[in-house]
Amino acid sequence: MRKVKLIKVFLVFLSLGFSASFGYRIAFILFPLQRQKEIVPFLPVPVCAPEASDSRFFKLKSGWRSKCTKDFTIVAKQDKIERFWEGYLFAQPSAVTEGIAPSLSDMTSKKNFHEYRIYGKHAEAALEHLFLAMEQKKFITTKLEKFSRCSLVVVTASFGAQDILHTPLNTINRAGLCFIAFIDATTKQKYNIGACEKSWNVLVLPRVVWTDPRMKTRVVRALLPFFFPHAGFSIWVDSKLQLQEDPVLLIHKHLIESESYLAVSENHVRKNIYEEGEKLFKMLYSSLSVNETYNKFRAEQLRRCLNDYRGYSFSGDGLPDAGLLLRAHSIKAVQFSLRWTQEILEYPFGRDQISFPFVTWRYGEGGINLFDKCWYIQAVREVGHESRSGASDE
Repeated sequence: MRKVKLIKVFLVFLSLGFSASFGYRIAFILFPLQRQKEIVPFLPVPVCAPEASDSRFFKLKSGWRSKCTKDFTIVAKQDKIERFWEGYLFAQPSAVTEGIAPSLSDMTSKKNFHEYRIYGKHAEAALEHLFLAMEQKKFITTKLEKFSRCSLVVVTASFGAQDILHTPLNTINRAGLCFIAFIDATTKQKYNIGACEKSWNVLVLPRVVWTDPRMKTRVVRALLPFFFPHAGFSIWVDSKLQLQEDPVLLIHKHLIESESYLAVSENHVRKNIYEEGEKLFKMLYSSLSVNETYNKFRAEQLRRCLNDYRGYSFSGDGLPDAGLLLRAHSIKAVQFSLRWTQEILEYPFGRDQISFPFVTWRYGEGGINLFDKCWYIQAVREVGHESRSGASDE
């Protein structure tokens, strides 16, 4: 027994020596809770030059936000966080190693996504729309694969020229941390956005079937682990928000400490989806209006959704604000993402916070952290939309 232990110790030192000398990270079966990983070189990931933090004072909106005290501040010893991050980089579970998502190289050779039909026909169809066409496969090989070495991806998206990109604040340049922004051709043209924009690595998403920018954003957000299956964590930041906290601190606070695979803020105003639904009916004909036909269609889909959820005897509690969404790319998280996608597309009225608590209630089985809304404004600034548009010009 002692000899076996000595051999294991020797292997650990040997692996660390290789890592220091040759820039390699090697995952051994010395980690019994993790599947054995392939040997992955510590290659540099694409990182746009970080821009200086915006030091201007940002005034919070009035109301409940003013009651959020200094208690809602992440206090962590930097050396502890760095040790966590370095240890995570060494182990790094992901959707690929967990066996729930194909690698990006495997994605380019796929002809269908039949294995995901168990999560619903809409979830399967969404994966096909996003990844099967030749244009999408080219996007994977020329764009997405460059980010396969990222361990934590912070992602935003602006479709239909609704928003500019906002510089992430108070971040530390770390190995394996990548900031990525999805945009469409309309947004790129209107704001003259280049490949690097305000610290973001900008990727122009190929044309997809959803012309409503809101629906496109919802589907991409829900299925984010399939865009970055090699990453272990992701943070989604809505384009109307500006990140103002270190992403690694957020992951440690809201996922690691709470032992969760998904974390999101409670809704800022309402707790229940049926109350939210009544407000949304009015918004579909006002601030969210596109045209009379589409407004009517979305209202019908929303009504059908709420009636169906009542039919399941769902109380409707647990309404979130998914503008900031933290996720571990584990089996449970990806399964949740697929079921959420199914609900979003089964009832295509363009909002996903209604279906989120239903999926949590029906399939969540714990592991979802609905955190206090004060942590939301600690993490992001609410800068608002540049404009609200209906359908993309693409």
